[in-house]
Amino acid sequence: MLSIVLLWVAHSAASVSATPSFPVELLGVWRAPGYGMVLDVRAEGITAYGESAAGCLVDKAVTQELAGESAGAFAQVEVLGPARVRASASATATRYTLERLEAVPEACAQGMSREPQAAFEYLVAVMDAHYPFFTARGVDWPTRVAGAREALGPRPSAKRLRRVLGELLRGFDDSHLSLSGKTGWVGGFELPPPDSRTLVPLIRATLEDPQDDRALRKALNRWYGQQITQTNAVLFAGAGTRRSGLPLMWGKLGNVGVVVQIGMQGFTDGGTEAQEVAAAHAIFDEIIDDFAAVDAVVFDVSLNFGGFGEVAQAVASRFATQERFAYSRFVPAEGDDSRQRVMITPSQRSRFTGPVYLLTSDQTVSAGEEFAMLMRVQDNVVHYGEPTHGSLSDLLPKTLPNGWVLTLSNQIYTMADGVCYEGRGVPPEQPMTLFRAGNLKTARFDAVKALAAIAREQVREVRQARSAIGAVGEW
Repeated sequence: MLSIVLLWVAHSAASVSATPSFPVELLGVWRAPGYGMVLDVRAEGITAYGESAAGCLVDKAVTQELAGESAGAFAQVEVLGPARVRASASATATRYTLERLEAVPEACAQGMSREPQAAFEYLVAVMDAHYPFFTARGVDWPTRVAGAREALGPRPSAKRLRRVLGELLRGFDDSHLSLSGKTGWVGGFELPPPDSRTLVPLIRATLEDPQDDRALRKALNRWYGQQITQTNAVLFAGAGTRRSGLPLMWGKLGNVGVVVQIGMQGFTDGGTEAQEVAAAHAIFDEIIDDFAAVDAVVFDVSLNFGGFGEVAQAVASRFATQERFAYSRFVPAEGDDSRQRVMITPSQRSRFTGPVYLLTSDQTVSAGEEFAMLMRVQDNVVHYGEPTHGSLSDLLPKTLPNGWVLTLSNQIYTMADGVCYEGRGVPPEQPMTLFRAGNLKTARFDAVKALAAIAREQVREVRQARSAIGAVGEW
């Protein structure tokens, strides 16, 4: 639910009315301690409050998202006690532990000042309570905060706040950590793009000023656009298949099927997670049918912006041969008893169960990384490429008192091997270089073609071995 990229919603209504028919067990006021939220759930709609040590306020970003998800966000409710439940969109979706309150806390009803100082203290309190990766990201948070407070001064302007928070949050290299908003009449702003191990340094090196973050963002966006628009021509010589607006394309390189998927959402026009899953299954019905005669599949998520974890699970299930434990996740603020084990289960729909060659890079992010963890526990899948980005947690949005929106990681994902790869990325079983200086436009496509060639050769070797065994048996 809270894993999608949020739009700027500072001027939207605080409480969105709908007819969601929430489960009766959820009507009332609840605290979600692991997420710093208070939820006022009523038959006519829902209002979310952001609660922190610095104060409480209506959280427009979360209210908007929960209202958009409607009752589907909490479709399943597990009663843990007379005043405690666990709610989720489905059995495999992120679970939220909720504790019943008699009423909305007075501090939440009062709200907070919109002054820059209040926004600063609220952001610091949220990060203190909910960001678990300071050590993994190599950040001395207390020292940074002390320096930022001094730089902010007693009566800061919005422009100074923007500059101070930008420095405070710089260098985390976390794709889920973002800050966006407006400063008076100044246009919208956001943090510089997160760094990466390979691609971003290579693109920085092409800039006139490698430290110019605005130029870097423009160059990255140009590269992303080129990679997306040129896939069919460069990889499939124009013979690939894509349904308009969908986040994937597929085709064949000889006897090898190839799927290039850039996101784990976008299969519908702004639909809910459940609708996205249904739409993804529908398109993979077509893909699996199209791959009925291929010998192997290369699945390229080396440029994947993430999206819904449920979509990643649905797609992975179409290539699974057996049920396997893939990863676990929990929210430190809720304790280890909130740990949730996620399994990959073979779909009841059509599947491809032959050899699958998974390709990742440091541009494989979030739900794309979940997909990598789900796929690589299967015996028919081999993981090639470069480590993923290392931003595995769901995205938690928080509206600041001045209307700016902070997003952050708040969950710890641990792969089946017992390791948390946050900040490091999920490592491939077979390393393969994707990005090279001087050849950034086609290097990723060249890697896909090279992996398809590896697949063809390995299939040929297996067939030769089987033929030899058969000949020995006849002799």
